[in-house]
Amino acid sequence: MNLPPTTRPRSGASTTSRLLRLHHPTDCVDARTIGYWKTHPHRDHLTEMLATGPSDLGDTVVNTANETVNVLKNSSATDARNALRVQLLATILNLRNGSDPNATGEDIGPTVEAAIEFLATHSGPVTGGHPDRDEEVELKDLLDEYNNTDSCDDGGDDECPDHSGKSFTWGGSHDDQCDDD
Repeated sequence: MNLPPTTRPRSGASTTSRLLRLHHPTDCVDARTIGYWKTHPHRDHLTEMLATGPSDLGDTVVNTANETVNVLKNSSATDARNALRVQLLATILNLRNGSDPNATGEDIGPTVEAAIEFLATHSGPVTGGHPDRDEEVELKDLLDEYNNTDSCDDGGDDECPDHSGKSFTWGGSHDDQCDDD
């Protein structure tokens, strides 16, 4: 995968506060899995979320819905950076979509910052035997836990956020899918 180099704007705001620019929910919004974001990309919704600013992944910056889907499709375990990058992007999408940053009981912001820094400082493959592989796996697992957390405690039937003028129904029988009504 040929990823563009990162250009990381710096500001005094935390990652979590920068990511929450799009959506300040009044209703609970569960985090979605990488599978959800990959197979249900609702390009209008992704485009709206990316309009608030690119997604900085440390070693690349995602600017478009197509770039988002391309990153999500590259979760190869051969190079651990790919699995971390995919979970990081899903977490950023979930935060921008209005998921609670404290859904797992701890603020996911510091983990997001650490994952961005890890990817920014590891330009070569992180494969088995790499001295930092355990750190990468721990970061990936924390992001994965966040992306699989049902924090709304609402019995399993939610509505997907409606950001494009279309109505999407969240149904437990659809296994993390939203369908047009």
